[in-house]
Amino acid sequence: MIKKRWKPLFSHIIFNELKLMAINISPNQVITCEENKCVMKNLDKIKSVFANSIYNYNPDHLHVMISSNAWKEVHCKAIYKKTVYEKHEKQFQWKITHATVTLVKWKDKLRKYFSELHNIEKQSINLYRTHDGNTQGEFIRSDSMLERIMWGKFYRVDVSIIIEVQHE
Repeated sequence: MIKKRWKPLFSHIIFNELKLMAINISPNQVITCEENKCVMKNLDKIKSVFANSIYNYNPDHLHVMISSNAWKEVHCKAIYKKTVYEKHEKQFQWKITHATVTLVKWKDKLRKYFSELHNIEKQSINLYRTHDGNTQGEFIRSDSMLERIMWGKFYRVDVSIIIEVQHE
């Protein structure tokens, strides 16, 4: 029904990839239609579902978010610090699956955007998560750590990283 209603928006998604979260209120309890006018009933139960959400709840506008649990869309801002005074910044999108979230594959992806990284061994490339784009944050040391960062609860994830090369 969703694919048909929102065609072509969801036409590329296989129906069993959709992740729908149930709210224990039947549709006829939420909306009452009388004389070409629909009225929403008290939404306290629905409000409690959104209470822990990062989104502001507005009872006048109820939105449903549909996401795939098979893939995510990553919007990445990467800053390569070549020297203390020289840095290069690139922004790109990456559609990931659980299988593609590895440090090796991410470093390969970064090499497409930063040609300076082509001749550097993967283990010499260090990635740090940053929240302000300048401060070197948490060192991303493992695939599981990367997966926790990338695999948030929403279909789109915004990630900012700093790339540094370890010179021996």
